[in-house]
Amino acid sequence: MKRRALLMIPVLLVGGWLLAEPLLVRQARVQIAEIAELSVTGIKAQPGTDRLGLYLEGIAWDDGLRFLDMPALDLWVTPLTPTTIRATLPDTVTYGDRMGATNLAATEGRASLRLWPFGGEVSFAAVDVGSLSLDGQPLTGKGNVSARLANIGDGPGQAVSSYDLDLAVSQPGDAGPLLQGKAQVWLDGKLDAAAASQAVPPRVLGVSTEGMEIGGAGFAGRIAGRVTADAEGLAEGQVAIYSRDAAPLIDAAIDAGILSQNIRVLANTMLNRIGHMDFASGADTGFPAAAEGELRLPVEFRDGRMFLGTIEVGPAFRLADPAS
Repeated sequence: MKRRALLMIPVLLVGGWLLAEPLLVRQARVQIAEIAELSVTGIKAQPGTDRLGLYLEGIAWDDGLRFLDMPALDLWVTPLTPTTIRATLPDTVTYGDRMGATNLAATEGRASLRLWPFGGEVSFAAVDVGSLSLDGQPLTGKGNVSARLANIGDGPGQAVSSYDLDLAVSQPGDAGPLLQGKAQVWLDGKLDAAAASQAVPPRVLGVSTEGMEIGGAGFAGRIAGRVTADAEGLAEGQVAIYSRDAAPLIDAAIDAGILSQNIRVLANTMLNRIGHMDFASGADTGFPAAAEGELRLPVEFRDGRMFLGTIEVGPAFRLADPAS
């Protein structure tokens, strides 16, 4: 009798697993229908018994200001990891606003999201791609980005959650690292189901790294620093950029609109001098000196302004929306 009861346990578990999928499809249809901004042309159950999930087709989000379109999305969990949601990412995603659209294309895109069983907060997330391109232009080669929930530690005062990031993203054609290293990001809220249902996600309050390799556009170097958002959401903090040839970085920053065009000649002619300057405020929070043959470019954000060495080069960039 006991043996028969034990044999019934896996049967009941498998039966419950199979019965759950039609219920999941029905619930998804009901919940999607309740979201005015979201439309999905098709919802199917995952094939087989080794995964429980949904295959969504013709996904479109439009809130009147912004829109996003995906041809399809695969979402599932497995019996051994029921709190980890896995996804096969679509080959193309179109997003934008009434001013225009942008097409993001990915190869071999995969993602995973692990939730705490109690509370549903994201405890781990990862994205892998073979390559990315933006409007037909190569953006990255192979890439892996992961985020793990961490203690808040010494984050900004309003920080509610923080994540340790691990980035390994190569340049197009895998020609050296585009971004490689570790960083930490602080948020003013939790990443959970409640945040996903809100129109305004948690704000980024700060980002820090002790060393991140950066490359591209003929530039190679590393970056370290910590930047937080002030009351207006503008960047505040210090960043040190180390490189043997920083001129391509200055050119790329100007071309991207981060630095003003009118400092191109000034920056390039004074690059060696800037590479040996202190930070504008005179306060150096422990950044190591440049190695032999390297420049260390000190970048500081304070009072809504941006400084390259002691030279004011324009306004600080906006890290977050202003605090409400």
